[in-house]
Amino acid sequence: MGVVYKGVDLESSGAARAVAVKFLHDALAGVPDLVKRFRREVEVMRRLTHPNLVGVLDSGVSAGVPYLVMDFQAGRSLTEVLERGALPPPRAIALARQVLAGVAHAHGQGVLHRDLKPDNILLIPTDDGGEQVKILDFGLAKLLDDEGTQLTNTGFALGTPAYMAPEQAKGQPTSERTDLYSVGVVLYHMVVGRRPFVAESPMAVLRMHMDDAPVAPRKAAPDQKLSAALDAAIVRALAKDPRDRFTSAEEMARTLAATPEGQSRASKRRLGSRAGRKMGALVAIGLAGAGGLFAWSQLTRVQKQRVRRTVSDVQHRIEVPVKQQLEGAADATRDALRALRSPTPAKANDDDGDDDSGPDPHASDRTPGAELEAASHPSAHAHGHAARPARLKDATRLIANGKIDDAIQVLYRLREQTPHSAEVALWLGHAYFRKMWRTDGLREYDGALALRPSLKTDRELQRDAVAALDDPTARPARALIRKRLGTSALAELRRAARTAKNPKVQKRAARLAAQLTPARRKKHR
Repeated sequence: MGVVYKGVDLESSGAARAVAVKFLHDALAGVPDLVKRFRREVEVMRRLTHPNLVGVLDSGVSAGVPYLVMDFQAGRSLTEVLERGALPPPRAIALARQVLAGVAHAHGQGVLHRDLKPDNILLIPTDDGGEQVKILDFGLAKLLDDEGTQLTNTGFALGTPAYMAPEQAKGQPTSERTDLYSVGVVLYHMVVGRRPFVAESPMAVLRMHMDDAPVAPRKAAPDQKLSAALDAAIVRALAKDPRDRFTSAEEMARTLAATPEGQSRASKRRLGSRAGRKMGALVAIGLAGAGGLFAWSQLTRVQKQRVRRTVSDVQHRIEVPVKQQLEGAADATRDALRALRSPTPAKANDDDGDDDSGPDPHASDRTPGAELEAASHPSAHAHGHAARPARLKDATRLIANGKIDDAIQVLYRLREQTPHSAEVALWLGHAYFRKMWRTDGLREYDGALALRPSLKTDRELQRDAVAALDDPTARPARALIRKRLGTSALAELRRAARTAKNPKVQKRAARLAAQLTPARRKKHR
């Protein structure tokens, strides 16, 4: 929903401090419901104060674009860590339990996250070699006690397909157990090294979440030698029926802690490194002698070792709710963890790279999962499409009425009938961009233009391609504009260079416009 920049708070007391500033994407700033959702994100995050959640410091509107200011944290996303493969199970459980601690606090405040995934889990190194989880981005959060102001239409799925619970994929009511399913998917990804359901089509992934049983983690990753208890816990978290999952984040955390991997010393050390330092002050009076309460910095090395050993021995016996209270009570030390690195979305020199990797020009001929979607999607029968051949005007009408998922199903069936139709690829591109699936949309546009170059005059295609010059789709969008649209996109590029609210889109559009302008006109100017 937004783009995040590193900023400096010049008005803070004392030395200027680094902050993270999140702006709503300029392409979304004119959509009233999305602006409301962004503002609700601010409201939600202000209600949440927990060591495993990023806090909001301020919010406002700049040039018509809402923004919020958050704690700046130095670390890596779980996505970056998982790029190197599966994690040792004790570490995965330690991270999952921290995620569950933050989720439990949010649920206690009446808040669902609804978009838990590795991209939204930040790992911050601690000064004693441990790591602390910070959950980011409550952009899709839903207040449990505020059903009357739900901003999504019934039947419209919101979230990230790869980590979305079955009920969420169906557009049905969500609950705390929806978040627990997502945590289960993340944990599966950590211990197996890949997600339980993978396909090139987002709709195919959603269908797998709704209908397919995942391969058991022990079978999917035999080299990890996972215990039966951990395997059963992950499978339970991934149950299709919410009633078959854990009843709460606390129950899931206790179950993970009771597994052999959760009871290992490595798991306790990773989970307890930061909390142990905080709780050390609470037990120091009994360890330091002289009957006085000593600051941690005043303890001797031997006394500190005794504190750590004692905390290590008792911490795993403390139930999650009690541990959260202890962490929350001593959380004043978190400011020491602020550091110098930003979760910025792209490298500064990305604009200058010419190694554009455009979409596969033949990808529009093969929509993975299309056969499955056409046969099994309930909306096909609801709209009567099963009784008659799909027609392009049916899809365009559904898109005009905001029924994007239904339109995609019609277009999938049309692709089966006419696999080399440029119009079908074009309208799939339009539909995907309405869903903000820009990568898929660019792929379809590329296929449509390969089949029929004259479609490069389509204004919506041009607008979408230029809007996709934003992160993280800048490279394929630039390739599409250069190789397929050419000078036909000049008017839209020049408009974006003047009026786009995102400075990166402005800069990239201006550079492309200059590159595509015929030499004769450049010389005349």
